[in-house]
Amino acid sequence: MRRPSKNSAKSTCDQIKKENIRLTKALAEIQKIEAKLSEKETHLRTVIESIPFDVFAIDKNGRYSMQNSTCKKHWGGIIGKRPKDLEVDKDTLALWEENNRRTFAGETVEGEVVMRPNGKKGFYYNILSPIYDADQILGILGVNIDITKRKLAEEALQESEEKFRSLTEQSPNMVFINKNGKVVYCNKKCEELMGYSQEDFCSLDFDFFDLISEESKKIVKSAFEEHMKGKEVPPYEYRLVNKDGDGLDAIITTKLIQYEGDTAILGIVTDITQRKKMETALKASEAKFRALAESAPAAIIIAAGEKFIYVNPAFESICGYTAKEAEDMRFWDLVHPDMQELIKERGMARQRGETVPTRYELKALTNDGQEIWIDVSATTIDYGGQAATLAIAYDITDKKKAEESLMEREKELADRADDLEEMNAALRVLLKKRINDKTEFEENIQFNLKQLIVPYLDDLQKTQLTSRQATLLKIIKTNMDEIVSPFALKFASVKYKLTAKEVKIAHRIRQGETTKSIAALMGLSTRTIEFHRSNIRNKLGLKDKADNLQTHLLSLA
Repeated sequence: MRRPSKNSAKSTCDQIKKENIRLTKALAEIQKIEAKLSEKETHLRTVIESIPFDVFAIDKNGRYSMQNSTCKKHWGGIIGKRPKDLEVDKDTLALWEENNRRTFAGETVEGEVVMRPNGKKGFYYNILSPIYDADQILGILGVNIDITKRKLAEEALQESEEKFRSLTEQSPNMVFINKNGKVVYCNKKCEELMGYSQEDFCSLDFDFFDLISEESKKIVKSAFEEHMKGKEVPPYEYRLVNKDGDGLDAIITTKLIQYEGDTAILGIVTDITQRKKMETALKASEAKFRALAESAPAAIIIAAGEKFIYVNPAFESICGYTAKEAEDMRFWDLVHPDMQELIKERGMARQRGETVPTRYELKALTNDGQEIWIDVSATTIDYGGQAATLAIAYDITDKKKAEESLMEREKELADRADDLEEMNAALRVLLKKRINDKTEFEENIQFNLKQLIVPYLDDLQKTQLTSRQATLLKIIKTNMDEIVSPFALKFASVKYKLTAKEVKIAHRIRQGETTKSIAALMGLSTRTIEFHRSNIRNKLGLKDKADNLQTHLLSLA
């Protein structure tokens, strides 16, 4: 391969300078995208640490908040310091402070500067860009690209090719020069990613379209034709195929340059395969979430700050608001005025990272003004790099109504229980009086029997009586003693349902009389007495049992 002439080398260096600026911007954009696609701080720091030039950040207070190892090597540890705290001359300091002021005002400042890190003079391309969060500038992201070698190359054109190679070989991207449809230069990154050697790339029979996937050949041919007409082409994405047949997604930036007296294409290719995979994975994840959310019976809500940023169809069926209407609402607009301040403060506190209840019930208002109750489970999530609240809500209005109805019923029952207690108290008083009246009545009967009848029976016993008369008199006196006892009343009760005749017979059995004597006394046959004895056993639950009837009757007295 022929050495580039001095003029073509100078032109090439000019183009490389511009392409380095474009490359720097592309790298910054890729870093932002990769950060958003969840590699987060660890991966980002790895990327930043691998960049061979100063990368630093300044917070809104004007202090350095981040620097990579290259920056630390040049300037020492600067975290927490202000530009005026560094050992720089006053002209450099004045330039830095002016550039910082312009950047905080929203301007992206870039240009060449002369600096002396470690006391050694060097030439740098300085880029300062505002760091935005929504419309607020939170700080500055800056890079100092060391262009000392390039500047020296401009002063010494004979070293231009080596300088060019030095820059491209250190590039994390593929760099090539295409002249008249043939590759005349490629860096090591091309070899690493594509699997071909520099000799393969630069051979006369190598067709660079063999590196392009079928679906991307049309856009690449179109871009190549535009370049052949002397026109510039904006960066675009396309797909490559390496020697092993593996596909690579890439962004290519091309520029027309003069190379060895002819127009050539300088290309810088950035491998974005991993980024595309992450984008695909993220889209798949979002698709799964939406598929689940769209079919869920519960309302699923994502709110960031004050606003709803996602609601599923169940939200409309429960609350009556469409997803479009929800976009213009604050999350506490749904809440009943009685609970609005509490829920507002709780939601904002959760997004600030404070500990708040994750599950609670709240009263809400539907689109048509109806009051409903919903059971809410809420948690904090990272949504696109910002803290957001993910909430799942169920309509529990019917449950709350049932609970309220149950509470009213319980109160009603409690009131009735109080009334019943009062009635029971009155009945206890009446019952006590009834028992006292009964006792008094029995005592009166006993008194009257003893005073008005028993003395006459005693007198009658002293007279001459026949044996039968004496026996009957004895029975009368015995019955008189027990007439007021609980025995007769017990066996005539509803419980046992003994007839009057059965009560008399049971009484005689209890006193130990035989069937024969009872029959003689009552003027009945022994067979009749046996019949009544059988009925008494049945009514007392002694059927088919060997229990003695007299013993059982005595136990019941």
